[in-house]
Amino acid sequence: MQKLCQSLSFCLFFCIFAFTETWLTGDNRDNRLLLDLRNALPDYYLFSSCALENRGGGVGVILRKGFDVVVNPTLQYSSFEGIDLTISHESSSLRLFTICRPHPTKKNKSTVGQFFDEFLPLTEMFTTTYPNCHPWKFQLPYGHC
Repeated sequence: MQKLCQSLSFCLFFCIFAFTETWLTGDNRDNRLLLDLRNALPDYYLFSSCALENRGGGVGVILRKGFDVVVNPTLQYSSFEGIDLTISHESSSLRLFTICRPHPTKKNKSTVGQFFDEFLPLTEMFTTTYPNCHPWKFQLPYGHC
């Protein structure tokens, strides 16, 4: 974590960092990490969504102070987790949806097909609502085709 905070300190001219696999739990186990982030990046806020299974996963967005942020409500998905933010400054705004699809395991029984069944309607909603929505990329790990 210390190396991450040092690396982020060199990138202070950036406004938004989006992360997957934060491993945040949403309880007091996160206190040390959150304190380290606040000390290393005092001019930033952290917005996060915790892991579905409380181990691994999770997403987070570190955002420079000075923006107006709305955490948009999101549905619960069984094949991925995400956080949906509307970030505004003066007359401009950006909708940022950051997701993490946990690796399929026997426990979560997640499949690529299940992911697309849940994710594609979400992308249709974004591209209908936001016609200038940028394309997204999905990549299968080598050997999982």
